[in-house]
Amino acid sequence: MIAHPGAEAKAVLDDALDDLGQRPSLSYTGTIARIDGEHDAASVRVDVSRAGSAYGKATISGTRAKIMAADGISYVSADKRLWKSDDASARTAAKIGHGWSPVDPDEWFAPGSELAPKKYAATLKTVLRDADAFDSWLPSRVDRHGKPCYPVPVGKGTVFVGAESPHTIVGVKHLTVPHGDSHGANATLDLDVSTVAKGALSKWYGELRGAVGKLSTVHAQGDIGMSISSDYFNCAYTTCYFYAYLDTSDLGDGLKVAKKVTAEFHGIAKATSAGTEDCYGKVTVKVGSGKLAHCTVTFHLSGGSQTVKPTWESSGLLTFHPDTKRLKAHVASELKDLT
Repeated sequence: MIAHPGAEAKAVLDDALDDLGQRPSLSYTGTIARIDGEHDAASVRVDVSRAGSAYGKATISGTRAKIMAADGISYVSADKRLWKSDDASARTAAKIGHGWSPVDPDEWFAPGSELAPKKYAATLKTVLRDADAFDSWLPSRVDRHGKPCYPVPVGKGTVFVGAESPHTIVGVKHLTVPHGDSHGANATLDLDVSTVAKGALSKWYGELRGAVGKLSTVHAQGDIGMSISSDYFNCAYTTCYFYAYLDTSDLGDGLKVAKKVTAEFHGIAKATSAGTEDCYGKVTVKVGSGKLAHCTVTFHLSGGSQTVKPTWESSGLLTFHPDTKRLKAHVASELKDLT
């Protein structure tokens, strides 16, 4: 006889979460809304090991992408269209496009860290506890992909728990979860989850190892701070000079693996009747430091004085060279652990 409405729910949920957290690897299929903090739901198919290595594919804002995590860093490989829609300049997007680019976990939902078995189990336990699921009656069973499940409500979302023993987490729907270390960052998950089949592990390892081997030179977009004082633009005769101090001290933790940053600003000068001229000021600095950049534009005047209005746009291109030999050894040791 159950003396408290939550006794059965607690037993079922504890069993399912313990099972999830102890699995050596997990395979996810479904969608992740706001995967990059901005766009609509991205369709994903990704496998994640208990150590946090991950490899899979996604479609983000209509653009096909590959996603990977190795040694605690998350990477995305996609066409330049994705990076342009993510506010990178055209020049930066062209450089990043098609190669692997590290992403900031405070902005992007990082499957390697957020969906590793123990972390995912801990996240689900937190949202279930906050929803008082451990102290409520279990809901009536429903069928999900041919399996009887308890659809446990969590706010506007649902956690599906296998109704038959041994209990397992089958999937989630419209479940909003926090991610990264930044306050307020969250993503909404619609994911089915299962253990990676043993026969699929070798394929997963081959894809991950192949991707790691392509990390010899990696580029990424960085948020560059830009300081402009009142005397950072001036004109003499037909030539105008732009200056800006570009600073890299506020890069996200996920991007500080870069050795150097090519920081750039785009200067645009619009004259009263002589049209618009532009230029690019670029400097290379060590991560965490800054430097003054400058560029010039020249107008072709037919006479008369002109009023010139300047604008600046900044962007940053990060470059670093991961130790691919060490990363391959790391991935190989994970496969040995998983098998």
